[in-house]
Amino acid sequence: MPVAATVPAPLVRGDFRAALAFGLLLFVMQGVAPPGTRFGEICVAALPFMGCALLLAVLIVAFPGLALWLPWLGG
Repeated sequence: MPVAATVPAPLVRGDFRAALAFGLLLFVMQGVAPPGTRFGEICVAALPFMGCALLLAVLIVAFPGLALWLPWLGG
């Protein structure tokens, strides 16, 4: 969830400082990766997750009802 929250947030708010949190997560992943893993490999491996987060942001902007549907189910 932290990755999904930090990628679309700057796009929605227009504030790109929050994207730094995603960069910090990449460095954490580098710290727990097996020895010899290059940072570029970690960045490429993170691209599908960034794409999913961007798609989610686009869907919520295009269809705001999606963001309101789940809380509505809770009452």
